[in-house]
Amino acid sequence: MLRDPIDFDYAISKVREKMDLNIELQDDLMDSKKMNNTFKSIEKNLNKLYEDTRYIQDAIDYCKTFLTVKIDEFSDDIYTVVKSIENIADINKNMSYIEIPVKFIDNKVSIPDRNHNYTINSNTVKNNSLVLGTKLDQEWEIKTVTRKADSVPYYENLDKIKDENYRAIYVEEKSASSGLRETLTVALTGPKEVNFLDIAPVNCKIENVRYIYINGIEEYIGDLETGIVPESRVITHVKFDIVCDKYTKTTYTVEKDKITDNLWNKIKEYEYNASLNNVTSKLDAEGIIQRVHTSTSGEKTKEVYKKASGGTTQISMYTYNFGLDYLDVKRIVQYEDGYFISDPISVGVMNEKEYIQLNVDDTDEDGFGVEYSIIDGDRIIPMNPIGTEHIENERIFPETDIIHHMDESEEYIIKKDGVTTDISLENAKLQYRNRYSIDYYPSMKFNYTPINTDVRVKAVMRTFGKYREFTPEIKKIVIRKYGGDNLWINKY
Repeated sequence: MLRDPIDFDYAISKVREKMDLNIELQDDLMDSKKMNNTFKSIEKNLNKLYEDTRYIQDAIDYCKTFLTVKIDEFSDDIYTVVKSIENIADINKNMSYIEIPVKFIDNKVSIPDRNHNYTINSNTVKNNSLVLGTKLDQEWEIKTVTRKADSVPYYENLDKIKDENYRAIYVEEKSASSGLRETLTVALTGPKEVNFLDIAPVNCKIENVRYIYINGIEEYIGDLETGIVPESRVITHVKFDIVCDKYTKTTYTVEKDKITDNLWNKIKEYEYNASLNNVTSKLDAEGIIQRVHTSTSGEKTKEVYKKASGGTTQISMYTYNFGLDYLDVKRIVQYEDGYFISDPISVGVMNEKEYIQLNVDDTDEDGFGVEYSIIDGDRIIPMNPIGTEHIENERIFPETDIIHHMDESEEYIIKKDGVTTDISLENAKLQYRNRYSIDYYPSMKFNYTPINTDVRVKAVMRTFGKYREFTPEIKKIVIRKYGGDNLWINKY
């Protein structure tokens, strides 16, 4: 009996051995010696056939045992993998969802607040985020704007920035590895209270914004996202960097003995006009063999002027074209509260096993809260976003219930103008002079199955306290639709 692969290999090797069949033919007279040799050979090979049959039978038994063991092992492994896949598939089927982004819009009009004795103004969209609306927008006059840069622009109109869009065009002999950088200093007509910069960069980005005070001290503000600085500063100047890392590259092949300052100047002038799309013909200059232009997207165009007749060399020009469409320095005052209501969003017909939730990205700071809800026909359904089990900074209105059912087994916190105070919820509901808010745990889950095929999302932003060191905003709202066979495709 074969016990391991070595025995199996030995058995197969024995079967593969050739037979040594030696049959001696008789002559006219029978030769007993030849006859004996022939019978011995036949007997020997018959014995080998018997042994080979035994080897083959043992090999077959070994193969059966081996295959049975391996099949059982692989069956267990396959079963384990399939079971894991089924478990994951079940989990994913329960947790699968489709996302429906909510588009931000300016609602513009005021509407009644939760307590209809109060009104609330709409939020506004700034840099693809929802921010509080503005009740005061005071723009300051710009006296002068100066520039500092390592290179000299071929063209610029900074002196006309108050009347025209600012543009700067640089034609350089080498590229700037970290981008071409300008530092602009904006001088106001005098000390002004500023908390808002409205800058529209073109083909560049704004970095390292600084405020300069009367005593000349600079304070770093940021890299200009929303443009809003929470706390006003009385300043005389604003300073910021413009960084452009997008350029076109033009490589000229020229005859070596024709390179002169005049040729350089002609090439620079031509590339300047080309950046403005003001060229209708090839560059008229002696010694140019060809021009290869590479756009900011990497697309190349080639112009051949003539055949080379002698030694040539290549020179490259890098053109940067950037600027600002507008530059406003302001003091703004935002409303303390603001609302947003989306346009109707289709969620389709939903059964009782399907539901929606809200996934949001908003400012997570003390003194700021957002009240989210779903508008389903004439019903307003309060919602708490995914991952938010604790309600924070919900405004308390006089003689008005809070939005959610409170989990009374958990503690709650009442705040007066953003500061924790020792007052009961019922007493806070009787206050009219100050702004009260509450932090608490709701007792309900925030899954909702709409009865209509279209819903709208409502978000009410609220701020508490006089000073804020943050900019309240909502960057994203997404409806997640869960459940239903139509949402789940079994990929296994």
